[in-house]
Amino acid sequence: MEQTEQIEQKEEETPPEEELKEVRITTTQKFILIFVGVFSFLVFTLLLLPYSALIRYALLTFIKEIKIDYVELKLGIFSPIVLKDFYITNEKNFTLTGDEAQLKLNIWKLLGKKIQGNLLVQNGQIKIENIELNLKNARIQALFENSFDEPLNQWKGSIEAKTREIQFKELMGQFKNLPIPDEQKVFRNVNLQIKMDKGSFSIPKSNIDNPLFKISLQGSGNLANDLANSIIDARICLNPNPNLEEINPSIYGFYLTLGGSMGGEWCAKIQGTISNPKLQN
Repeated sequence: MEQTEQIEQKEEETPPEEELKEVRITTTQKFILIFVGVFSFLVFTLLLLPYSALIRYALLTFIKEIKIDYVELKLGIFSPIVLKDFYITNEKNFTLTGDEAQLKLNIWKLLGKKIQGNLLVQNGQIKIENIELNLKNARIQALFENSFDEPLNQWKGSIEAKTREIQFKELMGQFKNLPIPDEQKVFRNVNLQIKMDKGSFSIPKSNIDNPLFKISLQGSGNLANDLANSIIDARICLNPNPNLEEINPSIYGFYLTLGGSMGGEWCAKIQGTISNPKLQN
């Protein structure tokens, strides 16, 4: 009886013949396992790479004409590059600084010294020669065919700037000494486009809001090797604020002296260099 029970127990412990069969992996399954392993390795490698240091090194190594520096860089796979406390400058007296910027640029074009893409700036400052201004919520789109190490008068392409607000530190040329307080040197809802074509440029009609006037601007000009000495030939029209006399009596008197009238529009030419423009009636 005991022998019979032992035989039955051994039979129960013996696994079925099917369970003893060797598990075989097909070629397709092997390929899938290898692919998953390699893909996982690459993903984790990409996530752990020090992108900020690598991009900083690439910018310093391959782009000598423009210096780009920042305190922090954020890079998402499907999102734009975000620079915190950034500093962009070149050898031609151009500087752009700010607390945060988003770059949507063609990196390969940039490494090839071509600017094509968008720059979004929350709060920034621009200095070009003796021109200084502050930006708020600015979107700058640049599409240039040439290398940016070429002289300015050889550039071909376009740049479009849309900003919620621009404030000049001081005005230029004849406007520099006008009695205008800082809060009235603000220009809002700016949409300015400049097209360049190897020595010449054009500005399609643009409308700008200011506490004193509604302004429209349109013109063209010739590019020099630097922006400050480039020649402008434009037409500006001013539509005064109905309360101009109350807001700024001095500018109200100056406006009437020029031949302007309340409720109307006064237009004049702006000619001269970018750094020293002059009004021509």
